[in-house]
Amino acid sequence: MCELCLEQGRYTKATEVHHKVPLSWGGSHDEANHQALCHECHSRITAQVGDRRHNKKPPVSE
Repeated sequence: MCELCLEQGRYTKATEVHHKVPLSWGGSHDEANHQALCHECHSRITAQVGDRRHNKKPPVSE
């Protein structure tokens, strides 16, 4: 199940594995760094943070 949808009380099949901390930012393949997401939630996160493969630094929090 999609972990973000479950937080909202929705039951959506997870279809993608998301790295919470991207590998390019020093994240790992450890299970603790993975998050099961549906395509919609994964796309939303990707749009919010941009293409993390080419952005070597985390976004600056304001």
